[in-house]
Order: sequence, then structure tokens, then C-alpha cells
Amino acid sequence: MERQELENRLRNFETLCFVNETDVFEFMFSRINGSLFRVIRNGSFRPNRLTLLEIMQLIELHNLQLEEL
Repeated sequence: MERQELENRLRNFETLCFVNETDVFEFMFSRINGSLFRVIRNGSFRPNRLTLLEIMQLIELHNLQLEEL
């Protein structure tokens, strides 16, 4: 997925689900406490605030594939 497409979809308040063999990552955009990107990994909400670059790095590092519902 291209960076611009990822950013547009997240900023339109879509929750994007990426998976690999062992993990499920859900990325979302939130305006609570400022505009930021949040992540849920394997059902647990992570306290990290992520940048778009960090999301792209997680996708590449964990070899994640977008799961379309």
C-alpha cells in the first residue's frame, strides 16, 4: 500500500487491519488528545502515538498484509 493511500484512508477514520502469521495490527486515526495515529496489536490497545512513517515501518518490519473485510 502506498503511503498516500494509507494516510488518506486513516484520515477518513477507516480502521485498517493488517495481519501476518502470528499477529493482527489495527491502525486508526484519532482526534482525542490531538490528531494522532493509534494501534491495536492482537486485541491490546497500545499507548504509543505513531507517525505515518512509523506505521509504514511496522508494516514492513512485521511483513504485514492488508486484510480487506
